[in-house]
Formats: sequence, C-alpha cells, structure tokens
Amino acid sequence: MLTDTRMETETTYFAPAERASEQELAREIKLAASSPVMSGILKSVGGLIAILDGHRQIVAINDSFARMLGISDVEEAMGLRLGEAVNCIYSARQPGGCGTSEYCSTCGAVIAMVTGMATKDTVERVCAVTIKDDCSTKDIVMRVRCQPVELEDTDFLLLFLQDITEQQQKAALERVFFHVWNKQFIPDDIARRIFQRNFSTKAEEGRGIGTYSMKLFGEQVLNGKVSFTTSAENGTTFTLEHPIS
Repeated sequence: MLTDTRMETETTYFAPAERASEQELAREIKLAASSPVMSGILKSVGGLIAILDGHRQIVAINDSFARMLGISDVEEAMGLRLGEAVNCIYSARQPGGCGTSEYCSTCGAVIAMVTGMATKDTVERVCAVTIKDDCSTKDIVMRVRCQPVELEDTDFLLLFLQDITEQQQKAALERVFFHVWNKQFIPDDIARRIFQRNFSTKAEEGRGIGTYSMKLFGEQVLNGKVSFTTSAENGTTFTLEHPIS
C-alpha cells in the first residue's frame, strides 16, 4: 500500500504528485468496498476494472485485473497508481510516481484520468505503454475509459481497461510506411516517445507503428542508427546512418 506521509509537494511535469494519507486511503478503500453499486460493477462487468480515488490511486480492482497483474491478494495493488501497478517503465522516473514524469503528459491513461476528474465527464483514450518485468519489456496498447463517480462526497474514478494490442497490431500491418522528411515540427513531449511502439497522437487504430518500425528495421535488421532532427523552421528529418563495410 503506497501512501503519502510527507507534507511537501513533489515535482511533477503533468499530473499532481500528492497522494492520500494512510488514514484517508483506508477510508476510501472501505467506502468503495461497502458500496453495493461499486461491488456490483466489479463482480458483474467483464474486462479489467479498477476504482481510483481523487489522487489516481487504486482502491479496488476486479478479479480479472488482479490476474492480469499476477497477484493473488488485491491488497498488493491498493494505493498504487495504474502505471505503478502494471510496471510502466516511466512510472518511477520521478519521485511522485505515475503521472508525474515528462513522458506522462502524452500518456492516454493519465490524460483520461485528469480530464475526467476535471470535467466530471466520461473520457476515453488509447494508451501505449511499455511494461517491464525482471528481465524484459513488453509493449501493450490499452483502451482506457474513465467514469467519474461520487460516494459520500468523495470523488472516485471507475477505470475500464481493454487490451487492444493484437487489434492494434493487425490494423497497423496495412499502415506501415516511412518518411524521410516532413514539414511539421514535433514538440518535445511527442519527440520523447516518437520511437515507442504503439505510441501515437492520433486516435485511429493501427497507428504508432511507423517510426517504431523505422527504428527496428534500421537498427536491428540493417545494423544502422536511426535518428531525427526537428525544428519549427526546417520541419522534421529522419536519418538512417549505416556503416560502410
């Protein structure tokens, strides 16, 4: 269980870093568990479901989500944020955890959470995430849907997750292509993740493979180096460097 016992504010590049106190988190967990509506959703609705508090911390998950995380005791996930629970490679880059690094401003899941809490409306986004285990990493794509709810004057988020990795990859097979030059400038927040598999600023399925494929083919198959430069004046140029042998 991850709580915030510190009074100072952690540095964040996007979402608030503050967490619930131990007492507050325990109250929220009890409140969610005692709600017939919440319990009914967790038990009867299919797919991966979590309930988050106003600090984006997990206070309840369904059995499917627990199996996906590989845990037998749901208490292991309590107080964690989504990226921390699934071991996103960016979740520990800042002391504030998931949602606070320079990479998180383009994360579909965090955007959906923050927007949902701010607008009190349902928000859906696609999230490309690279998760890690002891010896490897894995790229997955999730459709994330956030539904704000209120219980006893306390704000929560219902989080519905759908793994669309296979669907995304199949759609991408028809869309892989390579550009050498593009007149558009790539902002810093996008540039940081430009070569990450499945990451895209566009909502359509099958996106997020082009630049990843470029780097994979150029470096793993051709043994070269793929890089790019971008500026508002000159647009964006991708370069493949290959050693003469």
